[in-house]
Amino acid sequence: MTLRFNLLLGAVSVLSLARVGFAQTAFPQSSVTNTASAEDSAKIEAGLAALRQDIEAAKAKKPNFRLLADVEVFAKGVEWCLKHNEFYLPKNAKTPPPASAYVKHCLDAIEQGRSRAKELQDGKAAWANQTGVTIRGYVSRVDGSLQPYALTLPTQFAEAKSTQRWPLHLVLHGRGGDRNEVRFFVEHSKRKPAEGQDWIQLDVFGRTDNAYRWSGETDVMEALADVQRRYRIDDRRITLWGFSMGGAGSWSLGLHHPSMWSSVGPGAGFVDFYNYQKQTEKLPAY
Repeated sequence: MTLRFNLLLGAVSVLSLARVGFAQTAFPQSSVTNTASAEDSAKIEAGLAALRQDIEAAKAKKPNFRLLADVEVFAKGVEWCLKHNEFYLPKNAKTPPPASAYVKHCLDAIEQGRSRAKELQDGKAAWANQTGVTIRGYVSRVDGSLQPYALTLPTQFAEAKSTQRWPLHLVLHGRGGDRNEVRFFVEHSKRKPAEGQDWIQLDVFGRTDNAYRWSGETDVMEALADVQRRYRIDDRRITLWGFSMGGAGSWSLGLHHPSMWSSVGPGAGFVDFYNYQKQTEKLPAY
């Protein structure tokens, strides 16, 4: 599969990253990628061209730059899926289908981006205070790329007083193996808020699957900062939790930044590289 590292790392860091162990999740792992057919590629490219035109028209209205990022992140996700040929096949697929589910993921992302771009053209952004789960985006200071995150606003958010400060749950996903931006969009579009949820929830992308190290750690911090700028978050009640690779990330970020969290909940997260990977040879000090 294609692995993308979006931070300029030294050669030593890259080699070290390759040796970090990742916990498995319940997601089916893809072992093969399939190039989209010429017909599917043409559909995606045509949709992207239309989305880019809509984005340019929206920019002419000089919208809030954070709302614009919420639109542009869909175009970026589709562009990178094409660029890195991330059309994953189901695990153990013996006969490659004419197109994987990722083609549909791309087309759905384009439609959602176009819908938002047209809202911005009309001076609106209904998703900004939409209860339930929505995809958001921000421009990373690491490399200027657009990065997504999912935000869940509780049902009572619209009725709450504007002075209320909300608790926040920051959630780290497990390793997906075939996760990219467009799959991240789909995963969260199907998810429903928890019953009785009275907090805002932030699900980070983490630059795919790097155990929330390096640019993955920065993504957690940048996504959190973006949410804090948009909404009134109670900084004394930020809970960090995750499962599997997300549990490992919770251990790491919880212990390295203890003053940031009111509580930390690592689920099934490995804490020791040597034990987890059964390594006897010690890594260099650096």
